[in-house]
This record gives sequence, C-alpha cells and structure tokens, in this order.
Amino acid sequence: MLDRFHLRRDSPVKPFVQIKSQFEYEICTGRLAPGSRLPSVREVASALGVSPVTVTRAYRELEIASLAVSHPGVGFFVLSTADSQAGPHAEIRSRAIKFLNDAVDEGVGLDQVLQILLAEIAEMRAKLAHIELILICKRQGRINELATELRQSLSDMRVDIVPVVLEEVAEDLEGWLPRLHKARHVLGLVFDLSYIQPLLIRHGVPVIPILAMPRPDVKERLADLETGCRVGILASLPDFVDGLISCVVESNPEVSIVGGLSCRDTRQIPLLMQSVDCVVYGTLARQTLESQAFLPSKSIELVYVPETDWVQRLRGLLRSELST
Repeated sequence: MLDRFHLRRDSPVKPFVQIKSQFEYEICTGRLAPGSRLPSVREVASALGVSPVTVTRAYRELEIASLAVSHPGVGFFVLSTADSQAGPHAEIRSRAIKFLNDAVDEGVGLDQVLQILLAEIAEMRAKLAHIELILICKRQGRINELATELRQSLSDMRVDIVPVVLEEVAEDLEGWLPRLHKARHVLGLVFDLSYIQPLLIRHGVPVIPILAMPRPDVKERLADLETGCRVGILASLPDFVDGLISCVVESNPEVSIVGGLSCRDTRQIPLLMQSVDCVVYGTLARQTLESQAFLPSKSIELVYVPETDWVQRLRGLLRSELST
C-alpha cells in the first residue's frame, strides 16, 4: 500500500499533513477497511524517509478526525467509514473534484490552486478559532502529542492550539512577542516553567502551567513490573529525579529503586544502567539514554498528559471567556 504514497519535498504543505491526507483518502475511499491495522509508525517513516514523530503526528490527526483509533502497544486501527463514504465527506469530495476540474479548465495550475486553498483555510481557521492558545514546550519534548491531547480535550470548543518550540522563541524573542501578546493564553508544562517564565514574564507574558499526570498506558506498564524489579531513574535535571521516583513508587510500590540520576551525571549513568532491570526516564532524557552503550532489558518513558482536573478548570475558564 505504501508504494502509492509519496511526499513532495518542495511543497508548502507540511509532511505530516501530506501523510494524513493520503491515509484519509485510503480510508474514506474504502481501500483501508474498517478495523484494519494501519502500517506501523516505523514502517511508514522508513518508506517515506521522515521522522517517526512526523508519522505519529499524522496518525494523531486521523484520530482527531475520527478516522482512526490507537491501541497502546498494538498500533493504530481504522474506524468505521460509513459516514465518510456516504455522508458529508463524500459530498465535499465531489465538490472538490469539480472545483479542481474547473480550475484546470480555466488554466490555473494545481500548485496555484493549493496556495489559494491554504490561504483561505488559514483565514477560515482564524475566523473559527475564537481563542488561540499557544503551547510552549522544549524541542525534545512531545509537543505535538501534547497539543493533540489538548485539542481532543477541547474539541467541542472554539479553540485553536498552536504548538511552539521554546528554543525557537528564545532565538527570536522580539519576533515572537507580538504573537504571544495577541494569544489569549500561553501554556507550558509545569516541568518547563523554570525555562519559560524567566524568558517571558519580564515582557508581560503570563504563562499558565499545565498540571500533568503520567499517561494511562505508562502507569499500566509501571504497574506490570514484577515484584522486586530493580529500577533506575534518569531525568533531564536533578530537580526532576525525586518526582520520577515518586511516580514509579506510587504506580508500583513493589519494585526496588536502585538509584536516580540526571543527564548531568555522565560518569555514573553507565554504572546505573548495568545494575538495573528497567530504566524509567523522562522525555528530555531520551537522547542521553539512547547514547548509552549498555541498556537494561526494559525501558519505560514517563510520558505525561494534562491532568483531568486541570483540563476541567481550563475548560471553565475558556467557557467563561467565550461567553463574553
């Protein structure tokens, strides 16, 4: 199936959008049957020469569009497409085909049509999104997955979530400040506040901290560790080590915590890796972990998602602002 897929490197359309659109076509035309498993993230990434993060983002967008569903540890699966083939999706596709045929008949190139559509979509998005929330996260963090989580939690509200990389803001702060001031709210994971606040507070940009909890499938993996399993902790900074240890013990008090280190403890990390059965690490410590010559048989990335109560409080705040 992937031999039908291709990416235009010179296209202004981002790769994850191109991938999402091609899978959407396969699903909505019935080439991918309901219940069938989508190709693995690594398979698509290898075939198209893109990062697995790009493919994951495309799959998450399919979830938002109710075309696919993820099963942790198994993969992504196609949802029922009856509505897509016979309902509004089919009608819109028919109109789109006519529009493209008319454009070609008028002598307008498809690339020009694409530019026109992108401009109109951007303008429509701005009209529909009454509230823009900017989500700031470090480059190595799971910013796109976090943005997807927030979009899904707020899908019934007129809110646009804009993910922004913290390092890009720091490199061009003067260029970003007008956009940050214009946004209704700026959000950042509580773990990143020590980086974000000093950068923005002095410029009058308040940051709402996102209270987070371990993703449910991560908690399940921690709970499934056998009694007495020797666990090592690796965090990006010393300040986060205790928090990761507390999370592991809370999820499974039967494991044995051998030790906890930050990425700065470069000499001690190899010794810790050789003395544990499992390493639990923060997202920002992933690169350091991958550089190790020896790794334990198990590793669990402690991925966080917005806390349910925090999301409800944010919804209440946005609801009151949308009603004014």
